[in-house]
Amino acid sequence: MKHQVICVWLGKHSSEDHFYDKHLAIDYTDEDHANSPFGQDALLTYYDEDFVESWWANPLTLEFLDQQQEMLLHANYFFDDLRKVLVKLELSNYNAITFMFGEAGVNGFNQELFSYEGRQQADSPTVFVFKKEYVLS
Repeated sequence: MKHQVICVWLGKHSSEDHFYDKHLAIDYTDEDHANSPFGQDALLTYYDEDFVESWWANPLTLEFLDQQQEMLLHANYFFDDLRKVLVKLELSNYNAITFMFGEAGVNGFNQELFSYEGRQQADSPTVFVFKKEYVLS
């Protein structure tokens, strides 16, 4: 059994290029403190970008997310719960969504997400909206 976690953030960015090329791009100048504007906004000290999925849609809609659902890792474990949260939000105010996955254990990844409580910088274009832990059998 593998303990997993997913966290989801919404964002509002000036352009698709800015979102992908600036906001999500990790700066490795200082390898001990490599991070991206997204990581800084979400107050994450480190994350493995191999377990991050980000999408641009202007505007973001439930229909778009429903159509893309099959592309998400382990969607059957969390998507219905995520949708219940998103339906209560005004998604058209956003144009980006970021999914980050974590796994507990010796060879785990993004384990900081298990204790993550939705921290974010004030006036950030990134808004934390969802977290769910689940177990793969």
